[in-house]
Formats: sequence, structure tokens, C-alpha cells
Amino acid sequence: MHNIEKIRAVLIYARICVIAFILIGCKAGDGKGLDANGQPLVEDTPEPVIGLFVQIQDDIFTARCIACHIGAQAPQGLDLSEGNAYGNIVGVASNQQPTLNLIEPDEPELSYLVKKIRGDEDISGGQMPLSGPPFLDDSQIQLVIDWVNDGAPPPQVATPAEFVAELSDFSAYGSWSAIDYSIGATNNALGGAHQAQDDNYSRRVYANALALTATDSYPNGSIFVKEVTSWQNGEREFSAAGGLLAMVKRGGEFNPGNSGWEWFELNPDVSEIVGRGGNLMDDGCNTCHSLANSQSGGRDYVFEHPSEYQADNSDFADFRSWSEIEERSDQNPLLGGMAHGGDNPDSTRRIFKKQLYANPDSMEQGYPIGTILVKEVEQEGVIVEITAMVKRGGDFSPDHQDWEWFMLDPDSLEIMLDDNGDETRGANLMDGMCASCHSQANPDSGYGKDYVFHHENDPFNFADMAIFTRLKATTNN
Repeated sequence: MHNIEKIRAVLIYARICVIAFILIGCKAGDGKGLDANGQPLVEDTPEPVIGLFVQIQDDIFTARCIACHIGAQAPQGLDLSEGNAYGNIVGVASNQQPTLNLIEPDEPELSYLVKKIRGDEDISGGQMPLSGPPFLDDSQIQLVIDWVNDGAPPPQVATPAEFVAELSDFSAYGSWSAIDYSIGATNNALGGAHQAQDDNYSRRVYANALALTATDSYPNGSIFVKEVTSWQNGEREFSAAGGLLAMVKRGGEFNPGNSGWEWFELNPDVSEIVGRGGNLMDDGCNTCHSLANSQSGGRDYVFEHPSEYQADNSDFADFRSWSEIEERSDQNPLLGGMAHGGDNPDSTRRIFKKQLYANPDSMEQGYPIGTILVKEVEQEGVIVEITAMVKRGGDFSPDHQDWEWFMLDPDSLEIMLDDNGDETRGANLMDGMCASCHSQANPDSGYGKDYVFHHENDPFNFADMAIFTRLKATTNN
């Protein structure tokens, strides 16, 4: 019996030791390596990258260069380690010959790094890599030259065979780049889609990073999201007819006749996918977006962004039926004493806005493309001048926020012709006076935003109402 008791004690002790070993080995209780449910964490696998630069990094920089060129103390400050090499060479001046960049995209003969690995006669110091000879062979040097000739693109994330979007793929769309902001029928392909015929609605298009970096057709996983919104009682309102829509390059065998795109309708709060598929909107999405391929700047079912609106006579024909956002007869000092009849105390100026709810809420762009304002000047009962400004967009006049200016004939309401028979319109109308004067309408001056002065019946553009109110009181006195 005594021996049996001893054996039992030994077994109990051994069992305690095993349990303790397991607990210590697993670090039980500290939660490390476990998720909220106590299950082992699975590390995210980085997305594979492809491209010539990946091969250059692996076969040349990592294999031959980073023995020296790594870290803060790298020769010439040139760190060629993975994750650092690209940003340290493309478009970066050489320390040895500052007139040349280490890599000049599309220009291998002006790329100092190419010269160094070839051992050209005009380099400073010795041929690289310093461990040579042997130096890089001809095929390795040609690989670098081919990459430079291709524009020295960065590594690209490998395109998945098929990308099936989930709700989470849209949740942060508001933080993506807004590539277009427009109002009205800025593209004839719109027809009545996306409220293009309703001047109360604006459209804003966002693109994810993969779509932004595409150079030809869009890779699988490219996403565009479009908001269609108006305003009611000071609150932004999404259109009931597709207020938040998206297109996703799904690829694989999906929608092969329409470049693999999948179309989505989302709840405005991005809480639910309302509809999705290859023929959403009774195939309207496919039909409309197929026209993008035939339009200038359009490709792979995506229309050109930013869009451009070129106004013609039909845009101004009924301007007096638009919203009148101000009528003034005072000699406003902002007119410079002469503009728009500012030197005549009998002048009455009326300003009309075609799209009352066109809102300059985009910091980069200001008013949506397609916004139109018209000003008429009346003196002694006669209309003596009519001018207009149109947000044309399309990089038309980047120095002046892409506005175009017009002179209209008071009798016909059409664009006036000059002595040469050309329309009086453009970015520098009146020798640049229009743009110069309206540049004062900005938040710093307090008189407006984006080249449009504040007008009391415009629901937006209150850059600084305190300043505007003081100015108005001064001029009224």
C-alpha cells in the first residue's frame, strides 16, 4: 500500500508539471496571440506585388547592393533595401552629379544609376556594384533600362483572378479621392441618368487607390462610387433613384461581354447593398457605360474624369427663368468703380443662377462642373450688358479654377461675336479682367468662394457673412 501511495503522488506531481509547462509555454492568461474569442490570431498575408521593379529589387538591389546600401549610413545616403529603394531613386538627384536624377523615367541615358551600373566614362567614382568584378551582366543592366523606358513604374499589386466585393469594401469611400464633381447634363451620354436633367442634383465620383493608378484597362478590384445628392432645408439629401451607386471590376468569368464590371446600389449610409449584378438597372448601367470607350478620355467603361462642360447658346436662352439670387443698385466697391455699370448710379444688376443648389463644398474644385451664373445690367430701363460665367472644368483654366467667361448679346441672348466673327468667351476675356476681379471672391477676402461673390439669395457661399454684412451696410450708407 505504501508503494502505491508513492506512485500516486509521483503521477500527480508529474501531471501538475505538465500542466504548468503547457501554461507557461502558451503564456496562458495574457491574451497575446489570441483574438477576442480566444482563438489564435492569423497574420494577414501581404498582397503579392508584380512588375519589373520587383525583379530589380530581388535580383539586383537585394542580391548585390544592400551589403553596403542599407540604413542611414549607406554610401551617398542611398538606401536600396526593400521598401526604400524606389522612393530613393526615382526622380531623386544624384549626390555625385546633382544635375542628373538617379532614375529619370523614360530617359535611361539621363539616369545616373544606369550609368553607374554600366560603368560609363562620365561617372564619378567607380562602377557599381562595388563588389565587382564581376559587375551586373548585360541582361540585368537591360532589365533596369527596360524598366526606365517603361516609365519606371512602382511595384503593382497582383490582380486577383476575380474580385467579389463585400459591403466593407465601400465603407470608407468618402476618404478616397474625389475625381469628379458636376451638376446638370455635363455628358451627353447621361440622358436622364443620375438626375442629369434635374438642376437641383449634383454628382460626385470617388475612386479607390487601385483605380487611380490604372494606366490602361482597370485591374480587378478597381472601385468607383457615385453620389447623387441635392439639398432640402439645409440638409444634404440623396436621390431616391439611385443616390449611392458603385461599379467594381470583378473580372473572372463575370459579365464577360461588359469587361467584367459589376454594378451596385448602396444605402446612403453604406449599411446595406441594396442591389448588385451584371445587369443592374435592367442593363442600363452596361448600356450607358459602354459609351465611355468611344468618348475622348473614356476607357474600359469609365467616362473621363474630371468632366468638362462646354456651354453654347442654348445654355443661356432662358436665364431669366432661373433663380434670381440678387438684385442690387448700389455702387459696390468690389466693382472697381466701373465693372458692370458700377460707375453709373442708375445701374441695376441682377444675378441669376441656373442650379440654385450648386454648392462650392469641394475644397479642391469649388463649384461643381456645369455651374452657370448670368448677370444683366439695366440702365434707364434698358439692358445694356449681359455677362456669364460657367464652371467648365477639364483643366480648362487651372490658374483660375477652370471658369470660362462670356459676353452675351442683350437682344438675342446669344454669345456675342467680336469683329473677327469669333465668340466673346474664354479664360482671359476682357484681357483677363473677369478672372482678375472675381479672384477676389475667396474665403480669405470674405466676399465669397471660388470666384463667385456672395449673393444674399444664394443658399451657399457664405465665406464670411460678418464681413459681407459690414460691407453691405457700408455701401448702403
